[in-house]
Parts: sequence; structure tokens; C-alpha cells
Amino acid sequence: SPASIAYNDTLSGALMTTGGLSSLMAVNYGTQDPAMMKAMAIFTLAGVSGYQTVWGVVPALHSPLMSVTNAISGITAVGGLALMGGGITPNTSIQAAGALAAFL
Repeated sequence: SPASIAYNDTLSGALMTTGGLSSLMAVNYGTQDPAMMKAMAIFTLAGVSGYQTVWGVVPALHSPLMSVTNAISGITAVGGLALMGGGITPNTSIQAAGALAAFL
């Protein structure tokens, strides 16, 4: 029934948001590095908001949204390269996260 489908969609979104924010809290409790906390907070909130944006769009807007998403991916790659710090190997957890973002 349509009501059941709407309920399942809402439940799925709520569970994804809860999971993302819970993982953010777990990482923040597990690390003592303020820079890592900030980077993980930004990454988690971007993931949750991206999920909500992409899955909440109507099919007619799919192509324009994907072009914007591709542009954001390019910005993410450039940001990852900048965070890497210019060395051959990452020296900090932030540089490792930047390398991971650039090469995924």
C-alpha cells in the first residue's frame, strides 16, 4: 500500500541519519585529536545530508542533480589533495583521510 511504502521510506531515512550521527559520536569519543574530530564531523554531516538530498529527489531532477554531484566530487578530490600536505606519505590522520578522499 502507498502508506506502507511511505512509512518504509521515512524509516530508512531516519535510520540512515541516526547511523551517521551515531558513528560521528563514536569517533569523537574515540579520538583525542581536535582536528580529527572536526574533519570527521564535517565528513559525517556531509554524508548524511548528501544521502538525504540524493534519495529525496524526484526522477525529473536526477540529471541536473548528478551534474552538481559530480562537481562536488571534484571539489572533494581537490580538497583531499590539499589536505595531504604535499608529502609522499601521510604523517597525520587528517592527511590519511585526505589521501583516502583523493584516491577513492
